[in-house]
Amino acid sequence: MYGFGYTGVMSGREYPRNLDTVDEFNIFPLWRRRSLTGYSFIMPVLLALLGLLQVAPAECGPSRTKFSITVDKAPPTVRICYFDPRHPPRELPRLRAGERGVTVARYSRVFNFDIDLVSEKREGGSTRVIVVPKSAAIKLSLPIAIWVPEHAPRKLLRHEDGHRRIHETVYKDAGALIRFYGERLQRARFAGRGADSRQAVVNAYRALGEDLSSIYERYVYDYSRAVSEEYDRLTGHGTNAMPEEEAIEKAFGKHASYRAEFDEVLDYYQRAARKR
Repeated sequence: MYGFGYTGVMSGREYPRNLDTVDEFNIFPLWRRRSLTGYSFIMPVLLALLGLLQVAPAECGPSRTKFSITVDKAPPTVRICYFDPRHPPRELPRLRAGERGVTVARYSRVFNFDIDLVSEKREGGSTRVIVVPKSAAIKLSLPIAIWVPEHAPRKLLRHEDGHRRIHETVYKDAGALIRFYGERLQRARFAGRGADSRQAVVNAYRALGEDLSSIYERYVYDYSRAVSEEYDRLTGHGTNAMPEEEAIEKAFGKHASYRAEFDEVLDYYQRAARKR
């Protein structure tokens, strides 16, 4: 039995809003009839998922069974944290110049896949493996924390609540997004190379984890960040007279290309499927 674990956190502290994106995938393969059970990893790049890139075919291994996928998208959770500006708590995120409050959104996802090992070959001084996914179980969550000073004015509360609305709006489609890409895995095969079988598998899924993480970050994390930044710019971090509703609408309008890009990919795949 092999064991490998990975947890990655990318902080958004360099941006005007606090955004975290968290991904977890853990590898604990169990050798059983050429099958590995209990894999956790993140999906491959967009082109590979759509079948535009192919991995070398497996030389041996079991025939493909029907692929299944479950997506558990937890409702967003929100907590409001009041603090004394004269004695700020240690856990209060750093406030930038002009900020009196901050909203922290944490985009978390955990991916668990069962896979089959369909090929393993020694090539030169390394081992090359090919694996195929049998099933996927994906969990998504979005905890949000709103930090505002005690006795905060209503204008500030409305402004920070606007950030909450932005995060929840983007997160609303996160489950459909992940399911869409997850379903593309039923036709995918993945290769990995290493000094031995264990390292080959670890390297394959480390790369896959990074690839899917970049997809999720593109259509969820980056989308939310871009809209939030524009919302802050339009409202002057909640200091001008622009209504929050108007600012949110304009911010989403400016960055509608994120959603349009995903819709174009979805449309392309649907048209390609009808031709087959």
